[in-house]
Amino acid sequence: VHLMKGFDVSVYDMGAGSDRRINCFVRAAIQVGKDESFGTVGIGICSSGIWAAYATKIPGVYAARCIDKVDAVIARKEANSNFLAMGAENLSGDGANRVVDAWLSAEFSKDAENGTYFRNFVEMVKYEQEFLSR
Repeated sequence: VHLMKGFDVSVYDMGAGSDRRINCFVRAAIQVGKDESFGTVGIGICSSGIWAAYATKIPGVYAARCIDKVDAVIARKEANSNFLAMGAENLSGDGANRVVDAWLSAEFSKDAENGTYFRNFVEMVKYEQEFLSR
């Protein structure tokens, strides 16, 4: 949480250190999905980071499980990830800080690879909206 305060983001601690921690990863993902303002991001930490697979079930949440800085940068620049999932068992405190720093510092690039990643993302969102309207 302290690392994120160095960025221009609002920080909401969803209670990982409390008795509510069982639902905190899910609640964080739901909050990101509910907030339709551009730039809303969330970070979920569990033992493995595998919960990212469940976070992606929430419309508007594009989760990525990242275990290093390379994953984090690619998740943001190429896939427009808005939810970072990390595994506490896979990362030390310093390693987690480096991943969060890289992820928050990277930005989605509409022009990368001649716009290929942007077109892929738009196509995915279009399908998501069509699927949800059924």
